[in-house]
Amino acid sequence: MGNTAKKQIAIGEKAQRKQRHFIAVSSGKGGVGKTTIAANLGAALAKLGDKVTIIDMDLAMPNLEIITGLGTPPVGLIDVLDGKLELEQVTYTGPMGTIVIPPGVMLDGYSNKNKDRIKKLLMDFPLESDYVILDMPPGREAVDVLWSEIEALIVMNPDKASVLDAINMKALLDMREIKVLGAVLNRARLEDETWIDEIERVLETNVVAVIPESGVVKDSLNKEECFVVAAGDSKPSVEIMELAKELSGRAPTQ
Repeated sequence: MGNTAKKQIAIGEKAQRKQRHFIAVSSGKGGVGKTTIAANLGAALAKLGDKVTIIDMDLAMPNLEIITGLGTPPVGLIDVLDGKLELEQVTYTGPMGTIVIPPGVMLDGYSNKNKDRIKKLLMDFPLESDYVILDMPPGREAVDVLWSEIEALIVMNPDKASVLDAINMKALLDMREIKVLGAVLNRARLEDETWIDEIERVLETNVVAVIPESGVVKDSLNKEECFVVAAGDSKPSVEIMELAKELSGRAPTQ
């Protein structure tokens, strides 16, 4: 995929924004590769020198721990919400020195009680981070924990059902006054570039990254690692690194 197919992120002065920056990586439905994008974007930002925390916000079907090679961590976010541990005690070292926070087993999921606790924890976030990447569950379940200072990326596939799901997610984020940084078109083939103008029109946001369908991504998933680390010269890695550069205010490669 060529960079000419994408628009730059419509954000102001990225280099001058606040030190801690929250990005919710969202999708209308599951199965589009959202967690893969969240993990690799976090690793890419860390590779550029930023301090990055990645939080698995999917309380029912967490996958971030697998993609980042953590396996099954013994403690997680639920232990903090229940007052058993401090957040610093449920952090794990992920790819490129990222901090990864798993959810743990949350039997009551996004109950009103947990929503309030999670939102308070995020608003008073104690860990030193330039970026906090939130790997959100698909759909509307966890949107209540977001607030207007959080920005979002919408991950989608190049098919009509995924586009419709993305439209619904965009509308929900707009209602919550969450600024959408753009859409990430994942698992794209060369012919799918013809979709980009239409996607941008119906979503009313830019396609800011086009991640090609690639065996590199599948191999990395099977090996439980991030492709930006394992295959840094691959097309998917180059695309994610370009996105990370734009988000962080660094000049993308021309």
